[in-house]
Amino acid sequence: MRCTFWLNVAIICFVTTVFLTGLSVLLPGNTTVMTLTTGVMAAGLAIVVGAIAGELWSNRLAAPTLYTELTTGTPEYEPVKAHAGNRN
Repeated sequence: MRCTFWLNVAIICFVTTVFLTGLSVLLPGNTTVMTLTTGVMAAGLAIVVGAIAGELWSNRLAAPTLYTELTTGTPEYEPVKAHAGNRN
């Protein structure tokens, strides 16, 4: 869940890559735009890889807690039944 922010940043990087690629088509031979496009694309890919690795690590750390909740339940949780009330 924490990696959602970084995935949004990666999406912004990829959208910026598309914009810079279009700009590179309009300005052919401009090495600054091409280098910036490459950098933003590489940053986006690195952020995606980092976010996926972080999420996998987080899920690995949460596995024992999830197993305990699924097998024994949460001890503090008391289900509350909804009241039907008077329906005339």
